[in-house]
Amino acid sequence: MLTLTVKEAVAKQFKIKAPMCIHLVTVVSSRADILPQMLKHYEILGISAFHIHVHATDSKDPIVEQVAQVARQFDAEVTSTWQIALRQVQHDAWESRSQFGNDWCLIADLDEFQVYPAPLAELLAYCDAHGYEFVKGCFLDRIAVDGRLKEFCAELSIWGQYPMGAFLTYPILQGEPRKVVAAKSNVRMSNNGHHTAACGAGCPMTECLVQVHHFKWRDGLLEVLRQRIERVRRTSRSNHWKQSQRFIEYYIENGNRINLEDPSLLSGTCDPHYPNWDKVFEFLVGHGLT
Repeated sequence: MLTLTVKEAVAKQFKIKAPMCIHLVTVVSSRADILPQMLKHYEILGISAFHIHVHATDSKDPIVEQVAQVARQFDAEVTSTWQIALRQVQHDAWESRSQFGNDWCLIADLDEFQVYPAPLAELLAYCDAHGYEFVKGCFLDRIAVDGRLKEFCAELSIWGQYPMGAFLTYPILQGEPRKVVAAKSNVRMSNNGHHTAACGAGCPMTECLVQVHHFKWRDGLLEVLRQRIERVRRTSRSNHWKQSQRFIEYYIENGNRINLEDPSLLSGTCDPHYPNWDKVFEFLVGHGLT
């Protein structure tokens, strides 16, 4: 897998410039509590332009002003506000990348903090040199130390509040753990969750697999999932609601906690690095999920 030697590879073999502008495209819905720390994380990575799309329930939804206030702290603006179905908002947001020419875009949901194995600009330059048009990652679910859905405190670092890393999404929810984390503007997504690309040449996971630290497992999640189940079952024929139902049932059956002792979850303390990433990669390869 790709390591920090990418800097030398780019400098010695390809002699190309790092991308001039790297965009972040995200959609905010329901709550914006972790948005300041999310945007700060990507600012540190080297993001040049933030494109924040807001999904609101109606014109009076407080999420709109909440997001606008946070955006101003980062010299950013809310790109769009929608009161239509969330899946349509996500689709339109991802498709809006086409306006950025040949630039690279990072695609991240609010609770997804991407961690790269090399400096971001250098890694994307490496991809340009090899003709790769998108990069893939995998969920690393971040959980409170006791396995419970802990309330988030905005005054404290999110990393320390949820120090446990686990491979939860695939074995418990039976959900797709892989994501397209970065893509050229012309690469279309095959679904609203940006799990797979519909076109373009991807960087092989054997060269680079990005950790997507997934801070979904916070207080209030059960109610959000129940609302999602009701909405999806009422408005579509999709069976994606079953993933939410599986987690609710699992969490309750385990005494209102995530069982971090379960070996299938590959749990480990991120101090600061997650110790079982190689095992996650081996699992993906062994199950044909590359």
